[in-house]
Amino acid sequence: MHTTLDNQGAAQTPAFMKAPQAGYVVGTFTSPGPCAGVFVVDHSSDCVKYAASGNIDPKSGTLDFFFRPRFEKNDGLAHKLFSLTNTYMQLLKTASPEQGLTFGMPGTPIATVDNASLTFVKDQWTRITVTWQENSGQITVTIYLDGQQKAQATKTFPTSAPPSPLNMYIGNLGCNSTDHAMGDFDDFKIYDKVVPPTG
Repeated sequence: MHTTLDNQGAAQTPAFMKAPQAGYVVGTFTSPGPCAGVFVVDHSSDCVKYAASGNIDPKSGTLDFFFRPRFEKNDGLAHKLFSLTNTYMQLLKTASPEQGLTFGMPGTPIATVDNASLTFVKDQWTRITVTWQENSGQITVTIYLDGQQKAQATKTFPTSAPPSPLNMYIGNLGCNSTDHAMGDFDDFKIYDKVVPPTG
């Protein structure tokens, strides 16, 4: 899946989706960003929502996007950058002063970039890439920031079935959370395989 997030139309109708479905979009758009327009998440109701079925594989995949935080990284608040229904999968900046950015399934952190290694700077763009691969009941997650590997961990793959219907949310946990991203998104891609960043 690939959505440029340049404007309302681009968010509702991504450039590429394996399972096409109009997106549900609440929020504003502005420019410029690294790749033209950007989607702004600065309210609890802001999000972009898509059906997950056919567009993301919990056993193998990659998230790749640009994010510009509108917060200081030590603000003591959680910020959900991406999630699947009921936190079956989520990427968030944690409220913990020790932890920074974590990716987990379901509700259990797998890989975490500690706060000292988190390169978030308020009002500056960071490219975030997260890959995951299940193998023989274990899942390996790797987190990259601006192309540099910052964390990798392997844990037991969750045996619980994904909730149904399974939706994915950019910038929020569902479309009404006080833990919303509080930042700007651009050029959001999801692959069904591991695609480490290049260049």
